[in-house]
Amino acid sequence: MKGKVLFINIASLVSILALLVCIITPVFVFSGDMSKDAYHVWFNWASLLWFVFAPFWFVPGIFSARWEHAGNHAWLRPKSK
Repeated sequence: MKGKVLFINIASLVSILALLVCIITPVFVFSGDMSKDAYHVWFNWASLLWFVFAPFWFVPGIFSARWEHAGNHAWLRPKSK
């Protein structure tokens, strides 16, 4: 189970970083600091990472009861009552 908890913790961090990249890259494009081609690459990769890893952070119970149990022990997940 420690491996699943570690994976959920890492998935949480990757999800947050990917979301930040999705939010920050348009600002760089509009300010002229990033080209549209670079924006497309960064945004596409960040979106892919978000959609792959966010379910482990938000709803680990969607996969199985073991993942839900591990999600309850992850440090970045809100604790269920």
